[in-house]
Amino acid sequence: MTRVTALLFACLSLAVGSATVAPPAAAAPDTPSGIHRKIDLWSNETGPHLRGSAIAQRRRDPRVPGDMDEDFLGPDPMGVPYRQKDFDKLAALGANVVTLSHPGPFAETPPFAVDEAAQANLDRLIGLAEKADLFVVLSFRAGPGRSEFTFHPHSGGTWFPIEMYNDSVWKDPAAQQAWVDMWTHVAKRYKDRKSVIAYDPMSEPNSHLVGSGIDDRIEIYDPAKFHRKYGGTTYDWNTLYPRIVKAIRAVDTETPILISGNGYASMAFLPYVKVLDVPNLVYAVHQYEPWQFTHQEPDANIVYPGTVNPEHGAPFRIDKAYVEGVYATIDDFKRKHDVRVAISEFGLRRYAPGGPRYLVDQIDIIETRRMNSFIWHWPTSHRPYEAAVNQHNYLFGTDPNSKAEVADSPYEPILRDFWGRNRFRPSNVNFERSK
Repeated sequence: MTRVTALLFACLSLAVGSATVAPPAAAAPDTPSGIHRKIDLWSNETGPHLRGSAIAQRRRDPRVPGDMDEDFLGPDPMGVPYRQKDFDKLAALGANVVTLSHPGPFAETPPFAVDEAAQANLDRLIGLAEKADLFVVLSFRAGPGRSEFTFHPHSGGTWFPIEMYNDSVWKDPAAQQAWVDMWTHVAKRYKDRKSVIAYDPMSEPNSHLVGSGIDDRIEIYDPAKFHRKYGGTTYDWNTLYPRIVKAIRAVDTETPILISGNGYASMAFLPYVKVLDVPNLVYAVHQYEPWQFTHQEPDANIVYPGTVNPEHGAPFRIDKAYVEGVYATIDDFKRKHDVRVAISEFGLRRYAPGGPRYLVDQIDIIETRRMNSFIWHWPTSHRPYEAAVNQHNYLFGTDPNSKAEVADSPYEPILRDFWGRNRFRPSNVNFERSK
């Protein structure tokens, strides 16, 4: 998720609360032919071809109270546990792709050796996805010089010790080189896996906020201001990601690479992303605007469509026209650079008033632009976790107090209609190698 949310807290024209929602407008049908290479699945001319969801994993750590309690994060080294039935259920609803938002297979601390537990879990999850006939996007949320707790920049000392912050990758040349080496390792390992149809080098780069550690917070939310001060330095994602791309392309020329900007991959930072003359790149955004609506607390009662009264700034109306306006940034970027674009995360907390209508509008806007898109996030069947952390478990319905799936969730028919448009799966495509 974007900004300060994290895995543990992750992660129409009808009256609010109505259980009946008109489905999004259907996009033009997929082209049944023309998928010869992995990059063809990312076309904005013949697509969208990929519609699915994401899961998130993090290491269980004895320093975090409750982490080793198997009733919560489960028995695996990486929590929360996902099993075959979880991927099968996602596919049964029509999704054809899953993003694995996962710790990278290199250790967080020097000498940045291969983390065998992370590597084994990544292999296992890819295998589960393949058995469910799902494509896979690999996205690394943690790795050398970056801990999972970067997604909780204001929670240190609450549910986890403050010393568990580690964002040294933005200042440590050795950690940055280790990210490059890690992706060389990953590309060599998975380049011939038919199911792996994209690499996302870093989930939600965020040096604009976290700096290189708890004593080096930057907290600059204005992308222009950030780039005036830190552009070209090690804090600038534009100086690291091209090195990762170059390393991947040295061993894998085919698998598409998703490039997002700083600011937790937000739309605001997209115009500042350096565009590379490298084959098979896709520029991606995590779209959760308006944040005040999509990530509100249960008692906030910010309604869609309606009005947002921000803590700072003037009130503004939120409706489909507003969301369309948000997408002008990605429209301009695509037009200016003639590149492929995608929405690699979107969604909302399920209890947001008017949430089903918001989701329908967002899907319609995305589909009209023929972009692939991924909803955050797909739940696990591990009940103790889902009973406690379920803000994005759409099968639980709109009641914030719901602790289990409900038969009348207004989100389920939306997802079935949306994902049911997919035509392609690993089982019915064959990729050619480029000449």
